[in-house]
Amino acid sequence: MFEIITSSLVLLGAAVYDYKKRRFSSPEDRYMELYGRDEWESNDMDMYLRFDPECDEQVKAIWISRVENELKNKDSLLHETAELSDKGIIFHRNSCSSKELLTPRQGIYFDMSKRGEIHIIWNHMQMDGVGLWNTTRLLYDENPPLIPYRDIKPPPPILPEILSLPKVAGQAMKRGSLYHAVSDTLCTGQSFWDTQVIRQYKQEWGIPYNLLTSAIVAHGIFTRHPKTKKLNLGLTVFFPFLKGRNRYGVIIVRVKRGSVRDIAKQLHKKIPKPLVMWGNAATQAYAMERVPDSMFLRLMRYYRKQIDVLISNVPVGKKAISIDGVPVQVYCHTRGLSLPYYFLLMGTRDDIHCSYSSLFAQKEEFFTSLPI
Repeated sequence: MFEIITSSLVLLGAAVYDYKKRRFSSPEDRYMELYGRDEWESNDMDMYLRFDPECDEQVKAIWISRVENELKNKDSLLHETAELSDKGIIFHRNSCSSKELLTPRQGIYFDMSKRGEIHIIWNHMQMDGVGLWNTTRLLYDENPPLIPYRDIKPPPPILPEILSLPKVAGQAMKRGSLYHAVSDTLCTGQSFWDTQVIRQYKQEWGIPYNLLTSAIVAHGIFTRHPKTKKLNLGLTVFFPFLKGRNRYGVIIVRVKRGSVRDIAKQLHKKIPKPLVMWGNAATQAYAMERVPDSMFLRLMRYYRKQIDVLISNVPVGKKAISIDGVPVQVYCHTRGLSLPYYFLLMGTRDDIHCSYSSLFAQKEEFFTSLPI
C-alpha cells in the first residue's frame, strides 16, 4: 500500500512539474520553427512604410541615422540573426552595422530600393507583431503608446484551465465555413481608415473598440461571400507573461451574418472573460506541447481550418505615424497563409492602417475604404 501511495505521489509530482514547466510556453513558437525548419524565408513577413516619394532622401536618411543610433544598444533585436540546424534554431546577437541591415539576412533587414517606400522584412520565428513594433518604435517619430504593453501578473494555476474546459470542448469540433473553397493564390491589399466614425459608434453602441473593428472586418467578409451565414473569427490576444517570441493566443468566436452593430453585439456577448480567455489558450498550448512533432503539425493544420478570418488588432501610438514629420502609412503582409483571411489592423488614435492577406481573389475595391 505504501508503495502505491509513493508511486502515485511521484507521478503527481512529475505531472505538476511538467504543467508548471509548460503552461507559459508558446505553441506558435513551435509551429513557426517546425514550419520553417528547412527554410527561414517561409516565415518571412513584409512590412511596407509608404510616404511621399518627394521626401524619399529626407526620410531614408533619418531612418538610417536612427538605425545607427539604435545599434548602439547591444541588446537590440536589430543585431540578432538566426542559424538553422538539425537541432533547431539558434539565435545569435553579434554586433552589426546599418549597411548589413540593407541586405538579405536571417534577421530583420530593410529594402530601400523603391522611392517613397521602406520595406521591412522580418520573420515570425524571431518576433511577433508587437515585438516588431517595440524593436522599431524609436526609428519613427516620438509616439507615446496607445496602450502600453507592460508586464502583468501571471494568472493563477489550474483555475483558468478548469474554467475554460467547456469552451475548449465546444470549440474542438467547430469548422470554418470558407476553408474548403480557398485557392492556392495569395491575394493582398490594404487601406487607410479614419477612425472618427468608428469612435462615434463605439460611444453610441457601448462596444469595445477592438471588437467593433473586428465586426467591421467580418461584415466586409460576409459581403464578399453572400452565401455564407456564419464565420469563425480568430481574434489574437497578447499575453505578456508568455515565455516565447510569439506571445499571443487566438480566441475563436462564431458570428452570424448581420449588420456591423449586430456582429459587434455578438462578439461583445460571446468574448470570454480574461481568466477564461487565458485558460482557453493555456489548455490548448499545454496539450499541443505534449504531442510529437508530426502530430503537432497535423493538429495545427486542423486548428487553422477552424478559423475563417484571423484578425490582429495592434494598437501602436497616440499620434499619426511619421518619420521626420513626414506622414507614413504602414502595411504588413504574410508570404504564406494557412487560413482563408488574415487582417492586421495597426491603430493610432485617429486612424487604422489595415492590411489583409487572402486565399480568395478580390476585386479592386475590396476593403479600399472603411466599410461602415
